[in-house]
Amino acid sequence: MRNLLCKLNNKRYSTHDVAPGNYTFHTQWNGKKPNKDKRGDIQITLEAGKTYYIKFNSVAKAFNGYIGLIEVTENTFKTVEPLLKIDDKCL
Repeated sequence: MRNLLCKLNNKRYSTHDVAPGNYTFHTQWNGKKPNKDKRGDIQITLEAGKTYYIKFNSVAKAFNGYIGLIEVTENTFKTVEPLLKIDDKCL
C-alpha cells in the first residue's frame, strides 16, 4: 500500500516524523496517476531516534531515464541545505 507523504517543488525539502520500521520510498515527477516504475525506489529500515536523509537522483538513459531516490549523509545534506527552502506544507 502506498501513502502519499509529500509533493515537493524544485529546491525544496521537507521533514517528517515516521514510526520505526521497514519502508519503501518512491518518487515520480509529472502526473497525478501513481507511477508503477520501481527502478528509483529505495528501501530503508528506520530506527527510532535517528534522522535519515533522502535525495532525489536523476538517472539519465537514452529514451528511458527516471527519477529515483538515494540515501545521503547528514554532511551531504548540510552542503546543499543553504540552497533549499523548507516546505512544511508540502501536500
